[in-house]
Amino acid sequence: DRMREVLHACMTAHAEEMSKNNGASFIPKTSDGLYTAVGWVMLARSLRFPALSQQWEKSAVEAFQSILKAVVDKDTFTLLEQSPAIHHRVVSFLYQVSKLHIGEEEEVAELAHNMYRVEPFLSYTDRTLAEVGGEGFYNGLHLFSQISPKIPRGVKPAVTSHRVFRRAGYFAVKGPTTFLLLTSGMGSKRRKHLDDLSFVLEMKGERVISEVGAVCDGEQRGIEMDDPASASTSPSLPAWMGGKTGVTPSASISSRSSEVGEWTSLNGIAVKRRGSASGRLLLESIDEVEKGE
Repeated sequence: DRMREVLHACMTAHAEEMSKNNGASFIPKTSDGLYTAVGWVMLARSLRFPALSQQWEKSAVEAFQSILKAVVDKDTFTLLEQSPAIHHRVVSFLYQVSKLHIGEEEEVAELAHNMYRVEPFLSYTDRTLAEVGGEGFYNGLHLFSQISPKIPRGVKPAVTSHRVFRRAGYFAVKGPTTFLLLTSGMGSKRRKHLDDLSFVLEMKGERVISEVGAVCDGEQRGIEMDDPASASTSPSLPAWMGGKTGVTPSASISSRSSEVGEWTSLNGIAVKRRGSASGRLLLESIDEVEKGE
C-alpha cells in the first residue's frame, strides 16, 4: 500500500509537469522526446490505477503531439536535424501505434500522412534506408541523389523528380538508376568531422563508401583534407569513377580551398559546397532544380 501511495504521488507530480506547455518544457524537442512520451503512454496503460493512468496518458499524448509539431518542418514534412532513418522510424511508429490514439488529433494525423508521403525521397527504390553515420548531428542529415552510372562526362543526368528541403538540409533527387548519397554535417564551434565531402554510392546493390576525412573548424568555416588512403575501399569501381580495382572514390575528390563555396569534383561530376559549415552539396548539373522548391 505504501508503494502504491508513492507511485501515485510520483505519477501525479509527473503528469502535472508534463501538462505545462503540453510537455514542451519537460521533454527535449527531439526524436528522443517522442520516444520518451510514447514510453510514458505505454507505461500508463500497463498500470492498475485507471483514473490516474488516464490523466498521465493524456499528458503524455499531448507532449508527444507538441514535440512532433516542433521537430517536423511544416513546409517539407521532414524531421529537423535528424536522419531519414529516424524519419522512417517515427512514421512507422505513428502508424503502428494508432491504437494508442496518439495521432488522432487532426493536425498530427495530417503531419503523419505528409511525413509518409516524403519518405520515397529519403530512401532507395526498394524502400530501404542508408545504414551509415550516426543519428545525431554528425553524419545525421542525409541527402539522396540518383544519377545514372553510364552518363558521359559533361552530360547532365536526367532528373525525374526532386525536392529541396532547405531548412532540414535535405536535397533529394530521383533519377534513372543509381543513388548518390551526400551527407551533410551540422557544423560546430568545436573541431569535428564535417561530412560535406563524404560520399556513399549504391550501384546495383553494391555500396561504395568514401570517408575523405574532411574536418571543419566551426570558427573559420574551413575544410582540411586528411589522407584519402584511409577511406573505405570498394573491390571494384565503375568506369565513370575510375574503374580500377582498389581505387577509393575519395582519390577522385579534390579540395582546392578552405573557402566556403569552392568547387570539388568526383571524376568530372561537379559538386558545390553551399553556405556555412552546415551547408549542403549540390550536383552542379542539377543545381537549377533549386528553383522548383
